Amino acid sequence: MFHTWLPPGAAVAGLCMAYPLWVWRQLASADAFMHAELKHFEAEPDLILQNAVARSGSHEANSTTAMLHHAIAHAREMRHFMFDRLDQLPDATLIADMDGKLLLSNSAARELFDRLGMPAQDRQTLTAIFRQFRVGPNREMFTMLDPEAEHEVQQEWLNREISSDDGHTFSVGFALQRSTADKPVGWVVRISDISEAKAAQRQREDILQLLTHDMRSPQASIVAVLETAAPDQIDAEVSARIRNYAHRTLGLADGFVQLARAEALEYIIEEVDLFDMLMDAVDDLWPQSVAKDISLETFSDAENLIVLGERSLLTRALINIIGNALKYSDPGTRVICRLSRVSSKDGKPMAACAITDEGPGLAPGHSTMIFERFNRGPLGVGSRIDGVGLGLSFVHTVMVRHKGEIRCDSEPGHGATFTLLLPLAEQC
Repeated sequence: MFHTWLPPGAAVAGLCMAYPLWVWRQLASADAFMHAELKHFEAEPDLILQNAVARSGSHEANSTTAMLHHAIAHAREMRHFMFDRLDQLPDATLIADMDGKLLLSNSAARELFDRLGMPAQDRQTLTAIFRQFRVGPNREMFTMLDPEAEHEVQQEWLNREISSDDGHTFSVGFALQRSTADKPVGWVVRISDISEAKAAQRQREDILQLLTHDMRSPQASIVAVLETAAPDQIDAEVSARIRNYAHRTLGLADGFVQLARAEALEYIIEEVDLFDMLMDAVDDLWPQSVAKDISLETFSDAENLIVLGERSLLTRALINIIGNALKYSDPGTRVICRLSRVSSKDGKPMAACAITDEGPGLAPGHSTMIFERFNRGPLGVGSRIDGVGLGLSFVHTVMVRHKGEIRCDSEPGHGATFTLLLPLAEQC
């Protein structure tokens, strides 16, 4: 058109020579990138206990092809490992996407579905699965919440109790799964059968009801009859024995109820002053100290010993310790209660209440056994004191549930010191 001729031979020849070079550089760049990524992949921690993938020979160990083969084999082995471990979980475990579509389920989940007679078409989504369960006293249908409301799911469903039509009770929990980019990608759902635990809890409540009222009421009536009966109606020695047995039964019931409540009660945690609780305990035991002519003295080496705890249980723990000190001390002696601020083994400040008596002390090796149920002290030292051996077990339970500690230092003939340690509120 423009009377110009451009010979294409040189251009085509140039392209034919440059194209292989360009392709080679592209492949070399891709190989270098893949090699670096596979090196990084191999450097990550291996979750498989023993890698079952055999590596290639030493001359091929660093080649990209060998490394890619090893990575693929390792991924398959990891997948097999994950499926095996999922099936070994004792609770029914489900994995679903954000829409609730079921992706994986373990053998325990499949056994649960079979036991409930769940049709195959109802095992495809979480919504259909949870239609088989009921919640609340009115046995309403357990429906899925909005998966976008992550905070509602965590607050409402974590440890939520549901029940099935066959009378079994379950605890369902959800865990939101996130990608490496921290985006929600799905759910892991755990369904635990807690029917036996709920039955044991109901039995425990029935026993507490029995001990709290049904057993205490007739024993209290026996004591009342003995105290109001005319002297000529009941022999004095027989009356004293019956009264002693009734009081021991009441003490056993009270101790067991207190211990059971300390173990199972849902604590109402608040900031409390350890000095105030100590004074409440001392005031409660003042009549016993006066009756035995024992000086009950309190000292405080620190101010504002504020701890987080359940006030009534902590006060009862102090009453039990001070009451034991009064019980085992001789008339005319002293019981000293001293408050101080100490450091725990890891250096955190703690509130300490040390209660020291001048009693007979404890037999060697008995300072740890006395915190067990129905184990009383001292053994072979001092006079025998009436009791059921649940008071110190109650104290130990309360201290453990408050993340505290109780210590006992004693020598035969030199009294005993019980120290209660509680974390300060500022450290909780």
